[in-house]
Amino acid sequence: MVTIPTTAELSIEQRIGQVLATAVGHASGLGVNVGDAVADDQLRADAVRVAEEINSYGLGGVCWFPGRPGGNPPEQVAELITLLESAATVPLLVSTDQEGGRVARMREGFEVAPAARELAGDLEAIRAHAVRTAQQLRAVGVNHVLAPVADVDSNPDNPVIADRAYSSDPHEAARCVVAAVEGFTAGGVASCVKHFPGHGDTATDSHVDLPVVTATLEQWRAVEAVPFEAAVRAGVPSVMSGHLLVPAFDDQPGTFSRRLLTGVLREEWGYDGVVVSDSLLMDGATRGRTTGEIVVDALNAGVDQLLMPASMAEAHTALVRALDEGRVTEQRLNEACDRVLRLKRSLV
Repeated sequence: MVTIPTTAELSIEQRIGQVLATAVGHASGLGVNVGDAVADDQLRADAVRVAEEINSYGLGGVCWFPGRPGGNPPEQVAELITLLESAATVPLLVSTDQEGGRVARMREGFEVAPAARELAGDLEAIRAHAVRTAQQLRAVGVNHVLAPVADVDSNPDNPVIADRAYSSDPHEAARCVVAAVEGFTAGGVASCVKHFPGHGDTATDSHVDLPVVTATLEQWRAVEAVPFEAAVRAGVPSVMSGHLLVPAFDDQPGTFSRRLLTGVLREEWGYDGVVVSDSLLMDGATRGRTTGEIVVDALNAGVDQLLMPASMAEAHTALVRALDEGRVTEQRLNEACDRVLRLKRSLV
């Protein structure tokens, strides 16, 4: 039987490792352009590199990206994830984006669900697709799916969400999101609603810039917040923070906003699951911050899993230094580590 340690059983450096997550197969690690296909031996070499990082820093998570746009066959995915797990002293939280439609990392040999918009209103179909997706992911070693999208399709000029959202009606979107969360749970994987506080009402892609949500506080609560709050009430295991600026709340993007992640999500809504950052490689996160500043600021704001900082060495070193200097408290690190380990414990 797999045993997940408690936070108290880990050293400070091991706790830091548990709140960090890297990526395998991502263009940044392979030195290629996004969307480029790479040979199988290149993908395996990247997995070996990532396994060394996992071993060196005691990383708690890894996010799977395919070596080619059509994905990789299930047996290859399973083999490389097994390689990564073998490098970890604590079982990994293995994540991937498998929403369905145009965002699905697993394609070859997998049944890809339709885009969210196509399923809107059919709660049974949403649950059934989520169950089947979860079962396929577990079969290859993935236990954490970065889905469903809880954004509301509230801006027709949005370049990145559109059909990834279930509906322009926040209450309809909320019902669909809860159904997906239920399906993923029934299928054996932890789900992650994204991109809090809501990427729907933007005209900018946070991969390439910092989107600004101009809604008033009242408008945000009436629209963008509704599916996220419903997911929290339904017990969603994790919530992904978006690199989005909501001036009504803060002058910091969501991933770095203590008012949103701690004030609203934790204190107001009572959420105690894992908060996962969106990729910390994205321009919406890196603007004006070094890698070290990014991970320290995000952890202090309330992020529990720091996903894909540009340099794992720099991120780990910065967090060790911040703990030593009192810029991050041991209590905050322990809270984040506790949540990550608790989620892992629920999946073994």
